[in-house]
Amino acid sequence: SPSAPRNDVRMRYVILSFFLGFFALIWLNQNYQEHEYSRYRKMLRYSGFWPQAAEAWEWLNSNTTGNNIAYVGRPVPFPLYGENFKNNVYYVSVNKIDPAKLEYYAGSHYHWGRDFLELHRNIKEKGNYRGDADYNVWLGNLARRKIEYLFVYSLHQTKDIIFPMEEGWAKANPDKFSLVFSNDIVRIYKLVIARSDSDEAILKNVIASPSLRSGSQ
Repeated sequence: SPSAPRNDVRMRYVILSFFLGFFALIWLNQNYQEHEYSRYRKMLRYSGFWPQAAEAWEWLNSNTTGNNIAYVGRPVPFPLYGENFKNNVYYVSVNKIDPAKLEYYAGSHYHWGRDFLELHRNIKEKGNYRGDADYNVWLGNLARRKIEYLFVYSLHQTKDIIFPMEEGWAKANPDKFSLVFSNDIVRIYKLVIARSDSDEAILKNVIASPSLRSGSQ
């Protein structure tokens, strides 16, 4: 019938369009992966990202190959995973409850107002998820998760640049934390924790949550 050739041509266009679209998506994905971190810096004018953070993200991506990363300071973990999600990223608890899920802190109470410093102080109160902070317990939590890099943001929404307690701990212990990147709002430390007998003792004293003891993350 006369419509048969038209249908054949139309089908060829559909098949051709499908393959062109398929290969275009592959190219776009590869292009995104190759330039993702350089674009964080190039698109600062439009994205709203912090220039110093974008610089730190690019450094971390260039210097990791599938590492365990601990972060603290701001709730922005996504760029730390690296290209193709090569890294593992964790918030590591500063107390004996790890992972630090809010439902594990019975009786905790949180409140805040316009001043974010009030919030930062509140979450460190006894019984809250950053309360009862202990350097040795935190060190044990890092060791148990086999953390290799510590990524520290300065605190979010504060008038002055203030870093969380982990920055002070790391800075005070250069035998275990080597500063490998620094700018106004980010510090990156490489952990040099040796699995000595004392470290093993720290690990044994860490009280993990029931879910972690059963093997879940």
